[in-house]
Amino acid sequence: MPGSELKILPLPSALQLKVFDKDIRTGINIIDRNKNSSNLCYAVFDNEKIVHTSWVFRNKLLAKQLGYDKALTIGDSVTDEACRGMGIYPAVLSCIAEHFKNYQLIIFTEPANAASQKGILKAGFTKLYRFKLIRLLGLKIYLKRYAD
Repeated sequence: MPGSELKILPLPSALQLKVFDKDIRTGINIIDRNKNSSNLCYAVFDNEKIVHTSWVFRNKLLAKQLGYDKALTIGDSVTDEACRGMGIYPAVLSCIAEHFKNYQLIIFTEPANAASQKGILKAGFTKLYRFKLIRLLGLKIYLKRYAD
């Protein structure tokens, strides 16, 4: 969830952020194969090349299992290896947080993904807790919550 002192972080000047919020074909394969009416894509472009995508989902089962029935989930964020370390991820997260400032937002990361966790904190979000889950037949099932 965003912290109380949220500010929109800038993208590097050569990059452009575009939001795909309609369930229509864009001609961009990575977006078209994942886009539907219950999610949005925030994509960062360097000219015509996509260098980052972050998705905002409604109704994620894992969020509901953890008690966040109405929360929006930010996830499946990927930054091109050549563009990592430029502050793109925290800039996009801060933009998403501003766009959805009246909503509860949550983000999940793998425990070993320190780079993502650093970007999430830089964007003004706070860490709530860790939890354990299992994957069974493609479903993520929440098992236990740990204080951090």
